[in-house]
Amino acid sequence: MGMWIELGIFVLVIVWGLWQLHDVKKAKAKTQADKARQTREPGSP
Repeated sequence: MGMWIELGIFVLVIVWGLWQLHDVKKAKAKTQADKARQTREPGSP
């Protein structure tokens, strides 16, 4: 029974890690889009 608990925790940690990687990729894309927009519009703050 303990093995299943450990396996469940392991799966939760893997899912959480993948979710974090997805969030990092999304934030990185947003940052790059903001930088690209700033370079196209030099007058904007």
